[in-house]
Amino acid sequence: MEEAKYRVLLVENNKLDQMAFTRFIETEKLPYDYTVAGSVSQALSMLGCEQFDVIVSDYSLGDGTALDVLNSAKNTPVIVVTATNSEDAAINTWKAGAYDYLPKDIGLNHLEAIPKTIENAIKSKRMEQAHDERHKSLGVIFDAAPVGMLLADENMTITHVNDSVRQTLHKDYPQIIDQRIGDVFGCIHSTDNEKKCGHFPACSECLLQKTIKDVLDSELSADNIEEYPALGIDRPEIMLWVRISAESVTIDGRRHVVIAVDDLAERKEAERKLQSVEDGYRCCP
Repeated sequence: MEEAKYRVLLVENNKLDQMAFTRFIETEKLPYDYTVAGSVSQALSMLGCEQFDVIVSDYSLGDGTALDVLNSAKNTPVIVVTATNSEDAAINTWKAGAYDYLPKDIGLNHLEAIPKTIENAIKSKRMEQAHDERHKSLGVIFDAAPVGMLLADENMTITHVNDSVRQTLHKDYPQIIDQRIGDVFGCIHSTDNEKKCGHFPACSECLLQKTIKDVLDSELSADNIEEYPALGIDRPEIMLWVRISAESVTIDGRRHVVIAVDDLAERKEAERKLQSVEDGYRCCP
C-alpha cells in the first residue's frame, strides 16, 4: 500500500535554498508531494487554487514577507524558516499564527528539524479539526434538545450549553462558558461566598453538585433527580424547581458530564392549581 503523502508548499525566493530543501526531501525519501513558490505573489496564486497540508516559508521573500503568506494561509499551518535574525520578525510571525519559527544556519542543519516539525504541525491541525467537529456535533445535539443541556468537566466548570440554558439564566455565552456551575446559575451561596461555587458549607448538600460528582466517580448515569435551588438570576431571589439527568462522557481524553435540566416550575404550578381546585370540590360538595 502506497504511503500517504503530505502536500507541502515551500515559499522560498533563494534558489540555493530551494535546491537544498528539495534535495533533502529526495535524499531522505520523505513522503512529501511538494510544490515550490519563488515569491509571495506566486504562493498566493497557488493557495487560491490548491490545498496544502503545511506551508514552509522563508520570512523575507522579495515581494513581501511570510506575514503575507500567513494572512492568506487560512487554516493551513505555516512553519517559518529564515536567516532573519530579528526578534521582531519572530514575534510578528507568532502573533500572525505561525505554527513554528526555525532559524536557518549556514550548514543547513536546520533541515533536519523540518520533518518532525511538519509532522507535529499536521497532527496538531488534524487534532484541532477533530476537536472542532466533535463540538459541532455536540452543538447540534444540544440545540435539538427540548430541555436545557450543559456539559461540565471534572472541575465542575461548564464547557458547553444550549440556548435554552442561556435564555433561562439571562446570560450570554461568555458569561457561562469556563465558569463554575453554581456561579453561572446564580446560586445564593455562590453569590454570597467570596470563594464562589463549591466552597460554602451548604455546597456539600447541593444535589446538582452531588449528582455530577457521583456520575464522575461511578461513570453511571443519574436520572430524574428533582432539585429546588435558591437562585439569584439578575433579579430578586427565586426558587427554581428542576429535574436533572446526567451522563458521563469522555471528550479529548477528559471526563465530562452531560446534564439535562428540565424546568418544572410551570408544571408544578399547574399541578398546585389543579390540586387546589380538587381540594375545593372536596370541601364543598
